[in-house]
Amino acid sequence: PDGINYYCKDSTGLVHCMLHDTPESLLERLPSKTDDERFVITFHGRIDNRQELYNKIGWIKPISIVTDSDLVLAAYQKWRKECVLFLLGDFAFAIWDQVEQKLFCARDHMGIKPFYYYSCEDFFVFSSEIKGLLVKPEIVRELNEERVADFFTSIVLDKESTFFKNILRLPPGSCLEA
Repeated sequence: PDGINYYCKDSTGLVHCMLHDTPESLLERLPSKTDDERFVITFHGRIDNRQELYNKIGWIKPISIVTDSDLVLAAYQKWRKECVLFLLGDFAFAIWDQVEQKLFCARDHMGIKPFYYYSCEDFFVFSSEIKGLLVKPEIVRELNEERVADFFTSIVLDKESTFFKNILRLPPGSCLEA
């Protein structure tokens, strides 16, 4: 409800449907890029250790104008995939590296923010909701009967499967490179 924005370059596209849910998110415009345009982030969440992370990064600009996605992107620039070791909060994000042509995705340790994805030989697509993936006609809506059975028995050991066979979720505290 708070806007939509996108990044598109060559065969890569990131779309963000904004929902302002923290005071810091009022300043967000996602996806956002680094000054050199090497990295692009889309982010959903909240960073709880803002001041600590800000200090470790060593910024001098006022923290009042720094968004949570700015902090995550700067942490990724500094520590690459180890950046998640410094992040406290609930989040799911993806960062595109234009130079290395890689997508780095991560989800918070408790798994509060969802991250669903579909991967095949031709493309990789992700969303914070399964319905965001189902709009793509190439993704077959095939029921995952094992997951349905797990649901009815209240035994869910597989943190990656969903009710759809080919749609997966990134487990809590996990990272993915595509």
